[in-house]
Amino acid sequence: ERAEDVHVALLSVLHASRVTRHLQPIGSSDIQTLSKKDASPVTVGDFASQAVALHTIHNTFGNSDMYIAEEGSDALRNDVELLEKVWGAVNHVHTGDLNSEEDLLKAIDYGQGIDEEDQSLVTKRRRVWALDPIDGTKGFLRGRFFGGQYCIALALIEDGEPVVSVLGCPNLPLPSTESTKAIPYGAWSENEVKNDAATGSSNGLFSSSRGCLFVAVRGGGCFEIPLHILEKYLLEQSSPESASAKLPWKRLHVTANDGTAKAKHEATFCLGVERGFSDPNGTVLKIAQVIHGPDALIVDDDGI
Repeated sequence: ERAEDVHVALLSVLHASRVTRHLQPIGSSDIQTLSKKDASPVTVGDFASQAVALHTIHNTFGNSDMYIAEEGSDALRNDVELLEKVWGAVNHVHTGDLNSEEDLLKAIDYGQGIDEEDQSLVTKRRRVWALDPIDGTKGFLRGRFFGGQYCIALALIEDGEPVVSVLGCPNLPLPSTESTKAIPYGAWSENEVKNDAATGSSNGLFSSSRGCLFVAVRGGGCFEIPLHILEKYLLEQSSPESASAKLPWKRLHVTANDGTAKAKHEATFCLGVERGFSDPNGTVLKIAQVIHGPDALIVDDDGI
């Protein structure tokens, strides 16, 4: 029933994941930022991510849907150098049909809820796409090799209810790979750093050890897939049905929290992967100790 919605959402977040993967700095000092009114940083990655994501969705659904996102194009229209950086990043990795800087600026402004025909705010739409082009700017700025975590967050809302949601996590370590063994967690191993120069070829931007996408459909469950696999199939322009049939989706689930599935002391305690937002010495530690006892978490020198 939602094959087209899901396919477009996946392609949108994949394009945004690719451009942010390309733009995430190796370290924390190699990217330009601006400050919004609330003093939070905005990067080239925010603008590029929003442009390719919304352009992809708008190409299919046009003005029949509404789009809400964080950024507007004013900063780029007033800063030619910044605009050129965003345009260059989009051209480097995007396979769509953003043909000019004006197309890019227009795509960013789809997220302001503006109807391109009458330039008025669209106040009533049954379907609304909500996008955070980079959720976790602090992690994005921490840098790729240092394990900085962020995601591209997209949701489709119908009649006030979320029906499709997608999270793209370009730097997230994949289970049972060497990327999970580095200390601190999430940092790149020496082998990953050495092999990084080989990525971005015909094999795609993502390696087999890092980058994951999650998708949930109302009434249909929640699934995950490595980005390098999704990238291969979706960029071949497969139809929604054939792409879904080929892709090795892994279904996610949680056990009941009433103790019927496992004893309380056997439960897995989940800690956020972005170190900048983790608080193992505070509330997180107290909750873990209630579940697992005084030795619930081992805190290293970085506080993780």
